[in-house]
This record gives sequence, C-alpha cells and structure tokens, in this order.
Amino acid sequence: MEQQLRIILSLHVDLDPAHGSPPGASSVIVLPLNRDGNSVSRNGKPRPPKQRTIDLRVGDDVMVDQRWRRVVDVQAYRDGWITTERVETICGGYVVPPR
Repeated sequence: MEQQLRIILSLHVDLDPAHGSPPGASSVIVLPLNRDGNSVSRNGKPRPPKQRTIDLRVGDDVMVDQRWRRVVDVQAYRDGWITTERVETICGGYVVPPR
C-alpha cells in the first residue's frame, strides 16, 4: 500500500489587531506555502530565530505589509493527504515528513 503524507498548502493566521484598529477588530491572513515551508508571498516571514512560516505558533511575530504582527492563532487552511508517488506532481505545499 502506498504511503500517505500530509501536505499543507496554506496557513490561516489570526493576528493581533493593527495599531489604531477599532475595538473588536480582527485581522486574518492566508499564507500559501512552498516545499520548504515558507510563504510564497511577500508576507509571512517569521521573526528570527524562527526561519520558516510553517513553524509559526501562537505568540510569534510574523511580517505583514512590512510590519511585525503577533500571531494569536494559526492552523492549516488548505491541507490534505497525498501519496509519495503524487508529491512531485503538485506545485507548492509543505509535505509533512513521515515520523
């Protein structure tokens, strides 16, 4: 039987409201991922020492429109399962290594 691997195509990241936002405001960004686990857009760079977007966790800072923003929630936005044979046929997405 062919091994199934999880592939995460993008992350859904909730952010602290921007400075000057009205009460109750929220901010969300969806970050498409490449094979290395980094965002393919200009947004999504994590603040060092973290080096990959896929490693973002609650409390980390992420670059959004040239400003650091605090992550309040992060989860897979588009993900699924793929066989090792099909991995090379799909562009982008971070393939979670098998344990």
